[in-house]
Amino acid sequence: MSNADRKITVHAKKDPTKPNGIAFSMKDEDGTVGDELVFDKKQEMKKSEHHKVTFKLVREQGVSLRFPSDKKRAMWVRKDGATTLAACPTAQDQHPDITAQQVSANELIVHNKNPEAAKYKFALNFVKPTDKDESDLITYDPVYVNRNGGTAAVSSMLVLALLGAGAVALFATMTLCSRPDQPDAQSN
Repeated sequence: MSNADRKITVHAKKDPTKPNGIAFSMKDEDGTVGDELVFDKKQEMKKSEHHKVTFKLVREQGVSLRFPSDKKRAMWVRKDGATTLAACPTAQDQHPDITAQQVSANELIVHNKNPEAAKYKFALNFVKPTDKDESDLITYDPVYVNRNGGTAAVSSMLVLALLGAGAVALFATMTLCSRPDQPDAQSN
């Protein structure tokens, strides 16, 4: 396995409170559980290299699902804008930065180019084995966070908050320093 490879297990279990009665979660090979995948290109990776991501479906007892046979239906991707958050992706959403390469019933292989610091919404889609025309998709929609070589994207709201706090502190210091000395009430 090269530095660019990642193996992610997608767990599907019965949960009557969830849409389609199924709850999903992801677990990275390092044991991290969550709905967000973070990608950093390490110093050993060249900018031209991609992350190979393998999603392995793990079905708990009583869950009968598989990936659809068409790789473009197995994963949809939408990139967040510079100042706006993307909506959840739909059937028409494919993005050249993150592309499905091959799919089987229990495994989806994806290439993530990670060319820049950005967030992507993505949907992993599944079907029941009895759905012959694969028309009834069951969707799980986690998030990709690309850091492109360790450069983390900083939220514009965070930058504005820090600038505002600095301005308030500077104003308070200037106000205190520019006040004339108050005469001491006991010196009269």
